[in-house]
Amino acid sequence: MGTGFTEQVPDLYSLLQVQQCASYDELKQSYQRLVLKYHPDKIGGHQSPEDQVAAQDMFVAVDKAWKTLGDPTLRKEYDARLNEKTVSQEFPVDEEITLADMDFDEGRVPLSRCVLVPLSLW
Repeated sequence: MGTGFTEQVPDLYSLLQVQQCASYDELKQSYQRLVLKYHPDKIGGHQSPEDQVAAQDMFVAVDKAWKTLGDPTLRKEYDARLNEKTVSQEFPVDEEITLADMDFDEGRVPLSRCVLVPLSLW
């Protein structure tokens, strides 16, 4: 899976308004609450057309999130992709650093907890 793919991973947990460590029952309860809130039949004609479209979009998104997180196998795959995205954002392991990019101070003692012991003392 390339970096471009992981950048497109939506946060389904936020969409369902639960934490990533939520249990199956917590996911299901939140899904049911949100589906009732955004269901097209529950919205009725008392909202503007824009609000109705937004609610329908949210209903579809919540349903897709549930189909992914409600299935243990798909949830495990999703979590792996989400974690890959997080790691790739936090740790640029593919960055190249040249010697020219580094700063060397000849007269300065490096700040380190390691003590260099000459080999002759071993």
